[in-house]
Parts: sequence; structure tokens; C-alpha cells
Amino acid sequence: MKLRIFMLFGMITLAIGLCACDYSGNYGDTSVDIQLQTNSNGWDIHGNIDVNGGGNAVTITKSPTLRTTTARSTTVRTTTARTTTAKTTTQATTTPEQTTLSTTTSSTTTTEATTTLEGETTTATVTTTTETATTTLYTTTTALQKDVPGHAASIVKLVNNFRYDSDLNKLLSSSDLNTVANVRSNELSVKYDEIRPQGTLDELIIENNVSCTYVGELILKDINNPDKAFEEWLNTPEALVVVKDEKFKKIGASSVLIDDVYYWSIVFTD
Repeated sequence: MKLRIFMLFGMITLAIGLCACDYSGNYGDTSVDIQLQTNSNGWDIHGNIDVNGGGNAVTITKSPTLRTTTARSTTVRTTTARTTTAKTTTQATTTPEQTTLSTTTSSTTTTEATTTLEGETTTATVTTTTETATTTLYTTTTALQKDVPGHAASIVKLVNNFRYDSDLNKLLSSSDLNTVANVRSNELSVKYDEIRPQGTLDELIIENNVSCTYVGELILKDINNPDKAFEEWLNTPEALVVVKDEKFKKIGASSVLIDDVYYWSIVFTD
């Protein structure tokens, strides 16, 4: 008997596996009548098993299937990039009393934030300009100091005598080049250098209506007479090359005294 009932339950299970709706059959003195009903929540089995004429009701119910949902975490990634750019601007300001050359430095900072959320990227950029500083490079009076009397003429004479002794052509004294040399000797009191505090020597030449294609200059300070100044130049190889240059045809010279210091300039052109 137990074996038969076990076999019947096996048939019931098979019916369920095959999604059978009804099942009937006889096994010797045992009759089986099974109905399978399904619904949205599972299924039910109802039936009778009759063994030796004794009815036995059978009910099997399948529980609803439970579904588990796993929450997916969201990853947010933020990347920030910062770039700083420094910019320097040079500006010259001229008044009747003085000329001021200054530099203005400003620092520009750009902050870029990139955020990635669920595969979508958003970028925000913020630009800020800060840290502005102005530095005065130099201040000089607009009114130029006049030449020390006799110094310019003495320098021109010394140069031409040397060139004559060297079998070179004499140079023609130019009033326009004397003006250029005077500007340069005044500038040397502010910045003692072959590079002008503002502008270039070529620009100064053009401003004073001098037409040329070849320019040379000699500068000096701290010596108070033309002979010693010229001797100092002759003892400098670079200066000697300029004095003996055959391309030059004109000359201008200047010597000024500013704050007890002598500043010298000679300008040559073709």
C-alpha cells in the first residue's frame, strides 16, 4: 500500500512538472482522480485517492514564489582640475613732470569640476582673476639734462683723429644724432644698459628723423673728461671695433652730469 501511494505521489509530481491539468487512472484496487489549478500566486492540486474502496482526499498547494530585489548602489565620481595663468602687462605713463614705466601682473585661476553620475558626465568651469600687483620699474624726469659744455665736441674730435690715424674716413657730426645721444646719456642715469628703459635705439633714431640702415652705440659712466673716456673705449675690444667700423659715416655724442655722475653716449650711423 505504501508503495502504491508513493508511486501515486510520484505521478502527481510528474503531472505538475508536465503542467497537466487533470489526471485519472486505476492501479489495481486503487483509483486516482487529480485536478491541477493554477493562479497568479502559484498552483493547487485537488484530488482523491481510493484504496480498497476507501476514499482519501489529497490537497497539495504550491506557495507563491518570492522574488528578492537587490538595490544597486550608485557611484558618483567628481574630478577637479585647476589651472593658473599669470599675465604681465608693461605700461608707460608720461606726465609733464616725469615718465613712469610699470608692470601689472594678474593671476587667472580656472577651476573645472567634472562629475560622473550613472554614466552621465557634467562639467562646470569657474574662472577667477585675482592677485593683481603693480610694480614701478623706474621713474625719470621728462626734462633732459643738457650736455656738459665741450664734452661732445671733444669726443667727436678724438674719434675722427683716431680714424684718420687708422687710414679710415672721418665721420660727419650730426645735430640729430647729438640729440639721440643726449637722450641716451640721460636714460643711462635711470638704467645703465645698452637696452633702453623704454623702446629701442632704432625707434629713437626714427623719432629724431635720422635716416639710416646701420647703427652703433658706445656708453660709459663715472669718467669726468673726454680723453679718459675715449681711452677707456679704446681699451675695450668691442668698443674699438665700433670706433673703427668702415660702414659708419655720421656721429653724434653727449655727456651729462646727473647726481654727480657723468654719463656718456656716442651714436654712429651709416
